Amino acid sequence: MKSVNFKLGCRVDAITDEGEAYTDAKGGQQKIPADIVLLSVGRRPNTQGLEKLKNSQGFGLDIARSGIIVNERMQTNLPHVYAAGDVTGKSLLAHSASRMAEVAVEQMFPMHDGGKSAAMRYEAIPWVVYSLPEAAGCGMTEQEARAAGFKVLSSSMQMRANGRFLAEYGKKAGGLCKVIADADNGRILGIHLLGGACSEMIHSASAFIEAELRVQDVREMIFPHPTISEVIKEVCTAIDITRNQSRATA
Repeated sequence: MKSVNFKLGCRVDAITDEGEAYTDAKGGQQKIPADIVLLSVGRRPNTQGLEKLKNSQGFGLDIARSGIIVNERMQTNLPHVYAAGDVTGKSLLAHSASRMAEVAVEQMFPMHDGGKSAAMRYEAIPWVVYSLPEAAGCGMTEQEARAAGFKVLSSSMQMRANGRFLAEYGKKAGGLCKVIADADNGRILGIHLLGGACSEMIHSASAFIEAELRVQDVREMIFPHPTISEVIKEVCTAIDITRNQSRATA
C-alpha cells in the first residue's frame, strides 16, 4: 500500500468539518485535512442490567472491562449462567461466537460424554482479512511463540512457487505461507497465509493446531494435486527436513 501514508501510534483528538486533529507518537499536536473519516475504534460489551444477576449469597456476575468473565466451558461465576460471543471479550469473531454458543449449550444440555469434551481452545481460532489479496492466520506468530518460551523453527514459501496459484493468479501476484513449529517436537504452533484463496485454506491450520499435529504428520498427508493448499505441506516438509538435519548433526 505504497500510496497510503500511515500515521501509527497516534490518538485522535477531534474530528471537524476541516479534518482531523490528532496527537502523534511523540506527543505533538497535528492536523490533517480529510473529506471522509472512517472511524474504527473497537467494541465494548453491553452489560447493562446484568447487575441484577446474583447467586444465593448475593454475589453478582464477574465482569471485567473486556467483558463477562467465563472459563473455557463458557461458565460464569454464577451457577447456570453462561455467556458466549463478543460479550466475553475473548474473541470478537462470528465463528468464535458460534463455537462458544455450541460449548455453552453442550454444558447446559450435555450429550455423549456429559459435555466433558466441549471446551474452547482459543489458540485454534482462525482469522481472515477479506482484502485483496486475502490474509489469514491461526495460532501463534513467531514472535509470540518465542515470547511464550518455545524453541522455534519456522519456514515460509512464496505462493507463486505453487503451480496452481501461479496458473490462477499470475507471476505478479503476491502471496506467502509461513509455518511456525516447536523445534523440540515439531508441533505446529501457527500458520499464516497471504494471497488468493487463503480464507478457504486456513481451516486446515485450525484442525492441525486443534489436534496438536506435528510438521512430520502433515508431511505424511496426501494433498490433492494441483491445489494451492499444497503450499502448506511444502512448508511443513521444509521444517521437518531442517529438524532431521539438526538432530543428525547433534
